[in-house]
Amino acid sequence: MSIRKKEGFTLVELLVVIVVIGILMAFVLPIVGVYIESAGVSVEGSRARAITQAIMKQNIDQEVASKPHIWPESFTNNPLVKAYFASSEVYFVTVKEDFQIDDIEYANFAGRDISATNDRKKFLGGGFNAWVVMQAVTGDEFRVPPNLPFMVTRNLGGAGRIDGNQDGNVLLNDKLNDKRKPFKNNRVIFTMRDSSVQNMRASMFDISVFFGEGNQPNVAVEVIDTVSKD
Repeated sequence: MSIRKKEGFTLVELLVVIVVIGILMAFVLPIVGVYIESAGVSVEGSRARAITQAIMKQNIDQEVASKPHIWPESFTNNPLVKAYFASSEVYFVTVKEDFQIDDIEYANFAGRDISATNDRKKFLGGGFNAWVVMQAVTGDEFRVPPNLPFMVTRNLGGAGRIDGNQDGNVLLNDKLNDKRKPFKNNRVIFTMRDSSVQNMRASMFDISVFFGEGNQPNVAVEVIDTVSKD
């Protein structure tokens, strides 16, 4: 009489396979996550560069025509810019519409976990913008920091002033916000006024880089917040 060979896997064999797959996934998933995040950072950086370049070009046209600039770098001395700053959304919408910058689409302000919209009303209502605008508060006693960014991801912090004290340190907004999109307290992206883009992990980020070299006790920077939907 022939003995029929048992087919299929035993319970032990199945458990071994599951354990092996689990171990492999533990190694693979973090790597995949890093690549996905890096791709998102690249996309957001490219969008931010395009926005900065479009506004920079318009700002040059303003200067050539001896008209007020539209860079948000002189809040106290430029009433044209001052009127824009109810929020960063208001600034972007006003600049786009007043100066007819067709290269800027509202959807380009979206980011990681932040939905895109091209609807003006929705954009102004908040929740569709990954960026805040920075400006120096200038006057007789203030000077514009040489490394001041134009746009920063909104997880930098809420609205408020960053002041350099006599030691060249920062008093406010020196931490990334662990509850705010797009990157929480993981990393920050910012664009400079030459349209270059920089991205830093939280472990490498030091907000004093915005103030340049040396002590600058008379520097103040305003972070113009977005309409929060977090």
